Amino acid sequence: MKRMLCTALAFSLAVPASAASVGDMVGDIYATDIVAQIDGHPLRSYNLGDATLVVAEDLREYGFTVTWDGEARTLTVERDVEGAVTGTYQPPVQTQTVGTQVGNIYATDIQTYVQGMRVESFALDGETAIRFSELGRAGTFTWNQETRISALPLAED
Repeated sequence: MKRMLCTALAFSLAVPASAASVGDMVGDIYATDIVAQIDGHPLRSYNLGDATLVVAEDLREYGFTVTWDGEARTLTVERDVEGAVTGTYQPPVQTQTVGTQVGNIYATDIQTYVQGMRVESFALDGETAIRFSELGRAGTFTWNQETRISALPLAED
């Protein structure tokens, strides 16, 4: 009986988030001191425990074209080489302890594509969040442990 219970528990933990139904909570958002930047401009970001998430719709101000197709329920994010990085977001002063749960992430049926590749996305207060790392096809990530900045300088072409 004990072995059967352990097997059932292991199986339940192995079900991927993609198997969740639309609207199911798939993770918690945590307070973080990490700042995400594109070409030196900070943008809203959230910590999902193992990843930094950014709001796909915000990327319009950071050199990307973001296209929503409501009929197909797809969101497409493409680097716009001609697009200027104009984001003016300023991270708020850190008032919560790093690691404190500050919200939830939910499963979504929206199919999200970054640079032509389908990526996992999440519902966040009516917006679509993706892993910041998914934007790596548009530039090269850098990490500065001392300043706690995850930066993406965009490629010129």
